[in-house]
Amino acid sequence: MNTTKNIIILVLVVLVAPQAVFSNDALLGVKTKRVSSKRDKTWKDLEVNIKSGWHRNNKCHITYTKNGKSHEKNFGNATVDKLVYALQKIRNKGGKVSLLKIKGHGNCCVQDMGGDTTIMVSGTEVMVKLIDGRMEMITQLLKDTIADDATVYLNGCRTGEAKDSIAQEMSKILPGRTIVGNNTLVIGIPFTTKTMGDKRYFRNGELIKD
Repeated sequence: MNTTKNIIILVLVVLVAPQAVFSNDALLGVKTKRVSSKRDKTWKDLEVNIKSGWHRNNKCHITYTKNGKSHEKNFGNATVDKLVYALQKIRNKGGKVSLLKIKGHGNCCVQDMGGDTTIMVSGTEVMVKLIDGRMEMITQLLKDTIADDATVYLNGCRTGEAKDSIAQEMSKILPGRTIVGNNTLVIGIPFTTKTMGDKRYFRNGELIKD
């Protein structure tokens, strides 16, 4: 008899306990949501604003290959929105970027572009701030679009200066690619994506050239 009662109690606990937990969460105003441990690796295009105003001296250059042919794209008034837009178009047409150069202000943790838009690293993600203030992850877009042996220049001041700089951290997130940052304050060459100053080259999180 005791065995039967124990079985009945056990069944009731199994059936009722989850509901009780859910009810308590509801009473506390807690919204629970199941989160998959496997990150979604499918890129979904972001809505961006490419009709922005004049942003002095912010430049971007992209060299990419599509259908076996090399193409170049240069744009001034550069913002993160315009960069994301260009990379999305290249990705959707099956292209691969071999060279990316970004020129704007910067520091050890951030590469600025025009319109108060920025590129940064947070943990294992490359993050961007768009013109409308949204923060978005673009890691998968970069992995899909930038070729495994590509070179990326972050031509802002001090982007490669400190340990765990944005250049070094990005090289960990994009293995195989060479990420170039500046070790000092630099002087931008007008109307180009080039800067004058000491550069540091990183690959797979390691300094390969100083």
